[in-house]
Amino acid sequence: MIKRFFILFLVLSVAGIPTKAQTFQSSHLQQAAKKLALDSTLLMQPGERMTDVKGQRLLIRVSDKAVVEHIGIPLFNKSLRAVLPSPIYDFLEYAAVNHKYHIQENDLLQQEIKFLKGSWQLLEQMNDTIPCTIDNIEEKNYKVTWQQDERDVVSVTFPVNYELLANSTRREMERNFVRDLRVFSASVNAPAPLPVDTSQLQPTSSQGLYLLKGDSYIIPAINDDLYYVKSAEGRPHLVLDNRYPVESLANMLVSPSASVEDVALDLRLSYSTYQTEKLSLSLRDFLAFCRQQGCKPYFGYERTEKGNVLGTLLMVNRQSGYDHILRVECPTGGLGNAMVIRAQIFLFTPSSNVKNLFAEKNTHSKSLIIWK
Repeated sequence: MIKRFFILFLVLSVAGIPTKAQTFQSSHLQQAAKKLALDSTLLMQPGERMTDVKGQRLLIRVSDKAVVEHIGIPLFNKSLRAVLPSPIYDFLEYAAVNHKYHIQENDLLQQEIKFLKGSWQLLEQMNDTIPCTIDNIEEKNYKVTWQQDERDVVSVTFPVNYELLANSTRREMERNFVRDLRVFSASVNAPAPLPVDTSQLQPTSSQGLYLLKGDSYIIPAINDDLYYVKSAEGRPHLVLDNRYPVESLANMLVSPSASVEDVALDLRLSYSTYQTEKLSLSLRDFLAFCRQQGCKPYFGYERTEKGNVLGTLLMVNRQSGYDHILRVECPTGGLGNAMVIRAQIFLFTPSSNVKNLFAEKNTHSKSLIIWK
């Protein structure tokens, strides 16, 4: 019996029939694989590869976890993708294959992509060797243009909308985010020092504490400022000290994840369906995962209450037009490896909604007001 099962397993493997369920990043990719009758062996092998399907050159990308992340007509070269990471590459490449082979009945992609020059037929003829330019216009619209002989041949525009760019729903993106976060592990083994130009350090009202001014988001109170103290030899290092609980928390949240000691993070996920779920992981893994997805952290201190620092952490993805909002709570004492940061998180909130919310609540306030 065992021998017969083993022979059957070999036959299925050689025939290219998957011996386990295939996982797709999103349902539209599953539809594409079925519509195009893609060879299952292509979809089970991690990595990025080109293949010819129905006379069309296609790009397929599969993650190390054997999750199909992308199927599309290659329109952008690898160098551009590496130098300028953006969600628009997968979006437009899938949109092109979707239009050509009528994969989805929903024509939302066709409706939202407007041609300033050219047509769908011309877009499908573009490839990853043709130069193109990408403009993000005021974080509201993208404009992508392909040129040949220094002339525009195809130019399209579409909104900066994360559901459109992912060709997915907020609920599906929430599920995928949590699924991938559960198995993610940052590749950093030990804290690394963060180089700093001492001439940029500004003294604060607290003796011995220095500020490295960063960028702000929406209002000055939400920023990625970093705080330093100096050693006896005058060398600056990021502060992680019970004497400075607010500044220490800010450092842990917005500095590169390898720059401070790692701590535990207890998340309470509040989904768009009004369901909740708890997840415990390391702060370093959470920050690294969000950064990998294109997010940049900004922190706003609100108040200290009952021995806890309260504030808001925004993981901002300007290219996709969404923010993850975290209400953060951290004890003022016991900073270090044994501490636990608690946070409630709202995933994939449209950036326009977040900007309106904070602007309305904080127009005339010098400190952050959000959770009252």
